[in-house]
Amino acid sequence: MFLDLKAPTLVVTGHWNPRIFEESWIAQNLFEKKVGETVEMGQIAEVPVTPWVATFVDGIGVRCKPDRFEVFMSAADDGGRAEAVLSRALE
Repeated sequence: MFLDLKAPTLVVTGHWNPRIFEESWIAQNLFEKKVGETVEMGQIAEVPVTPWVATFVDGIGVRCKPDRFEVFMSAADDGGRAEAVLSRALE
């Protein structure tokens, strides 16, 4: 089963700094990729509605806005991995 990639699966509200969440930081800190490792990433943007981009790695997407952090799943069976990514974002 595939999910709607326009709607986040997990959301944490609060005060977030979107500038921290750039591609290399996301790969290393949220997906535990090693420096120099090749990582296949994709990005989804709702243009021209919003400037915020969701970055996907291994079927899990993240998007950071000043007032919320969002996690997207591309398939229903990604729940455990999505929770792990969210947990690392909260560390």
